[in-house]
Amino acid sequence: MKKLIIVRHAKSNWDAGILNDYDRVLNMQGHEEAKTMAAALKEIDVVPQHIISSTATRAITTANYFANVFDIPISDIEKNSNLYNAPATNYVDAVVHANDVFDCIAIFGHNPGISYFIDSLTTHKVNDMPTCGVFVIKIDCKSWGRFAKSKKTFLHYLHP
Repeated sequence: MKKLIIVRHAKSNWDAGILNDYDRVLNMQGHEEAKTMAAALKEIDVVPQHIISSTATRAITTANYFANVFDIPISDIEKNSNLYNAPATNYVDAVVHANDVFDCIAIFGHNPGISYFIDSLTTHKVNDMPTCGVFVIKIDCKSWGRFAKSKKTFLHYLHP
C-alpha cells in the first residue's frame, strides 16, 4: 500500500511587484498556512518520505515548509517543471514515475490542474482546492507505476 499527499501551494502575493505568475512569492498568510498545514499533517501522523514540487516559486516555497517539518532535506525535493500550469495527467505522470522505495510521497502544485487531479481519484470531491489544502489518499499497489490503475481510497482532506 502507498499513500499520496496532494498539496496546493499556499496563498501567494499578487502585489509583490512581480510581473510574471511563475515567480510569485507567498504572502504573509501563505507562510503561516504552510507552517500550519504541515504541522496538521504531522499531527495526524501522515508523514511523507519524499516531496515532488512544481518549480514555481510559491509551490517550492510551500514544499520547503513541509520538508522542514518532516526533516526532509530541501535539496532532496524533486523539482518537476511539468507541474506548473499542468493538466491532471501531468500529476499522474509525476506519481507513476516516483521511486518505489517511498511508500508515502507528497506532491505540490497549482489550480486548476491539481483540483482536476484530486477529483479524478476517488468519490470524495473538492471541486476547487483551496490554497494550502491537503488531500490524502491510500493506493492499493506496491509500485507507483501501477498508480493509475490501482484502487484509491480517500483518507484526509485538510485546509486552512
